[in-house]
Amino acid sequence: VRLPFQSATRGMALPTTPVSVGVDLVLQASGNWLGERFFDQENLFRDKGAAYLNLSLGLEADDWTLRLRGSNLLDKAEPGDAFFAAAGVVRFREQPRQILGEVTYRF
Repeated sequence: VRLPFQSATRGMALPTTPVSVGVDLVLQASGNWLGERFFDQENLFRDKGAAYLNLSLGLEADDWTLRLRGSNLLDKAEPGDAFFAAAGVVRFREQPRQILGEVTYRF
């Protein structure tokens, strides 16, 4: 796989915001943009590029955390990798949109 012509990554965590005594709201976001790239030496198999967005929103206390995480929220189905085989081009898709809940308790 050849490197993309352009790519960018940006992540940020907003300052925690108190919502009640001992409980804070936590928000994190990250984005990734991959520009056009080719999967072969002859530049015949092209990927047009895609943007990816991840978010995390949660409540945090001293001994517990509740969090909701979303990855690939734009649900881009672009190939993460590809190669040529006897049957033709084999593409491996990026993970689809995922939304997960997380509960953590610290003893």
